[in-house]
Amino acid sequence: MTSFLVVTVKRTALVVLLILFSAMAVHAQMQNVADRIVAVVGNEIITQSDLDYQVQLYVFQNRIDPAAAGLKRQVLDALVNEKLLLAQSILDS
Repeated sequence: MTSFLVVTVKRTALVVLLILFSAMAVHAQMQNVADRIVAVVGNEIITQSDLDYQVQLYVFQNRIDPAAAGLKRQVLDALVNEKLLLAQSILDS
């Protein structure tokens, strides 16, 4: 009976470890996708995580539907314009 219990505990531990490692691999892959580059403005980049954060902020501040058509594109355009203005202000100063 004791050896059966030991085998059961070992199998359970193995299953838990496999699930844990699988979850870690999925999490690591999700981080890579979240940080892909969506735009380059001069020497500056805009990542997917930057864009997602700004979209969430815009949705919260303006109380609009996050699935609104063209919302991500509008926010991305605003981020690009902001980077362009910043780069120009550095050149002008």
